Amino acid sequence: MAYVESVFSILSVIAQDSNRSEALLRSAMGVIGDLADTFPNGEYANYYRAEWITQMIKETKSNREFQGRTIETARWAREQVKRQTGNAQAAPMS
Repeated sequence: MAYVESVFSILSVIAQDSNRSEALLRSAMGVIGDLADTFPNGEYANYYRAEWITQMIKETKSNREFQGRTIETARWAREQVKRQTGNAQAAPMS
């Protein structure tokens, strides 16, 4: 997928934005999870290993001011990230 790097670049900008809204974070969680789900064999695992991804997910799912659906989307995204990175680790080395 030619645009994966660009997608992660914009997600990185969102992660660094101190004025991000709940709706923006919920959407970002959806993109993170959907992309991981679309490529379940760990094709982009290196992107998902970035500390800012984990941190953004943690911050979103632990914010008790957010709606349940936002927190649930962050939990789902975390599971997708775990699958993405876990599948890549299980892949045989070439």
